[in-house]
Amino acid sequence: MPISISHMSHPEHLEFKSWHRALLENRLSPDQLNVLDAMVQDGDADDREAAAKMLDWQDYVISPDEHMYGF
Repeated sequence: MPISISHMSHPEHLEFKSWHRALLENRLSPDQLNVLDAMVQDGDADDREAAAKMLDWQDYVISPDEHMYGF
């Protein structure tokens, strides 16, 4: 059973553990693809794959509880 996670830039609950894997498996919704596209358009990532990897890294490094309380 996949773990639902939330991400600070995309607060809806996600039904996958990895943005990158979900992208490669074509499991992202149009709204989730828009998040990746926005990151590319904003210059935060070179392409969708890089954006997905960045979101995975942020989800791994930034604890949601710590982020919420500013630690």
